[in-house]
Amino acid sequence: MPFNLVELMKGFLLNPVESFQKARETSLTAAYQYYVVLLLFFSIFFGIVMYLQMNPLIPIMTAIPGMSELGGFINAIFAQLSILTVYAVFFIGLFSIFISGLYYHVFVTLLGGEEGVVQTMKTVMYANTPALLIGWIPFIGIIGAIWSLVLFIIGIREMQKVSLLAAVLIFLVPTILVCGMVFIVMMMFMTIIGMFAAIAA
Repeated sequence: MPFNLVELMKGFLLNPVESFQKARETSLTAAYQYYVVLLLFFSIFFGIVMYLQMNPLIPIMTAIPGMSELGGFINAIFAQLSILTVYAVFFIGLFSIFISGLYYHVFVTLLGGEEGVVQTMKTVMYANTPALLIGWIPFIGIIGAIWSLVLFIIGIREMQKVSLLAAVLIFLVPTILVCGMVFIVMMMFMTIIGMFAAIAA
């Protein structure tokens, strides 16, 4: 493997500025391989945590009259759902990282970044380090997500050679647009449900 996994993780977690400066010279292939290894780690442990969180439901479900004999069957279903989750998270992550990189690069270009889309792609991949390392841990995972956002801003500044303000805007503007779109879709969905409810009444 063309990288030292542990050293790279330590670098992006503890010394991100220098790590991103060095990453300018690395290939997209190396960055993607690094990301995929961490994605696999995250997917497996996310599935395990999901299974452990569902397990306490088995005694509750088997306490229902007529379901006392189905404990093993329910446990098998939960196990299969967890395995399916591992595959789904890993598979989606393999491709969504490129969509995310392209989306952010639109705003990199608008705000003066001229180092190319590959540098943006690498930034997104490397910035995911804390989210993939600890994002699967309940409650603590939010720290990894926030840490990744900070790394993204640092990475865009260093990899695209833009100002800190531009890097912050490159994160904020597309994020606000996505949140706005989600809000509008939810409002439309609630309005449609309300209309059908009114008609049914």
